[in-house]
Amino acid sequence: PVLNNVTFSGNRASQSGGAVWLARTNLRLLNSTLAANTAAIDGGAMTIDGRIGEGGPIQHIANTTFHGNRALAGPGGAIHNPTSSLEFLQIFINNSTFSDNDATGPGEVLAITAENGFIDTRAEFRNVIIWENGPAPNAPIEAIISAAPGATITVDRAVVQAACPYCTNTTSASPLLGPLGNSGGAVPTRVPGTGSPAIDTGDGETCTAPTRFVNGVDARGVSRPQGPQCDLGAVEVVGGATPPPDPIFVNGFEAPPPG
Repeated sequence: PVLNNVTFSGNRASQSGGAVWLARTNLRLLNSTLAANTAAIDGGAMTIDGRIGEGGPIQHIANTTFHGNRALAGPGGAIHNPTSSLEFLQIFINNSTFSDNDATGPGEVLAITAENGFIDTRAEFRNVIIWENGPAPNAPIEAIISAAPGATITVDRAVVQAACPYCTNTTSASPLLGPLGNSGGAVPTRVPGTGSPAIDTGDGETCTAPTRFVNGVDARGVSRPQGPQCDLGAVEVVGGATPPPDPIFVNGFEAPPPG
């Protein structure tokens, strides 16, 4: 399925996937927000079960905010991918923001688990903000992004609060995120404040390459970049200040005549 410009907020599941539960399937989750969802077991916002069905799924998540989701008795505060050795799972997460997600089990942001203990999986995080997830947000990255043996995890161009020896081009300085709210566009977002290390530090190819599904805009439709480089996370800051302008003017409507 393709989910674009949607908000899942305040949903509860009696088992897995507080807002979304899918069986082994391809997914594009774009320009969306999943906030304050709760699963009684695993996958506070979303569970994609790779043990059911056929084929190796590919998941693309771009310009999306995961905030305040809870897995009460299992892994994956934001996302859980239970898998088996029979599939090759690929997860590409670009220009997205993860904040205040929590799980009783491993993986406050993402948990990839395997029923037989070993999997062939690739997960990439690029141009992301991962901040204040779990009760110990400064814990090693394995507590925030948890994967069964055999998985390859990449985190590049990111604000990451957790200690992360394998991450590249990252900072642990605060992204100065504003509260979740209406900053223009179709979904609520968290906007980095003035002076945030998330501003102008993103990878340009990630923001523009068709295969990354960021498509040169942020979650609100604001063009990227607004400065010399695109920003990290789901929001592109306009003019280096917070909050961004009204969405009417973001989209160019009622702009003054030239000349």
